[in-house]
Amino acid sequence: MDFAIIFALLPALFWGSVGIVATKMGGSAAQQTLGMSAGALLFGLLLMFGFVLPSGFYFGPEIWIVGMLSGLVWALGTAFQLMLYSS
Repeated sequence: MDFAIIFALLPALFWGSVGIVATKMGGSAAQQTLGMSAGALLFGLLLMFGFVLPSGFYFGPEIWIVGMLSGLVWALGTAFQLMLYSS
């Protein structure tokens, strides 16, 4: 099989194990959601300051609104997923 296809499938394979690994590490669903959200925020900020801002991309209000809404929906989905794994 082509290496590019295997490499492209890795995020989907690993994302499915996030809830199981987080549940095994312990903590409540709220703590797990906070930890995953903080990690995603840190990673996003590093990418923004390291790659996006030096390239001169546009950061208008619509970019921030869509980003905040998508982050909220992601955090809610993650919270519900972790609550289901813990019960």
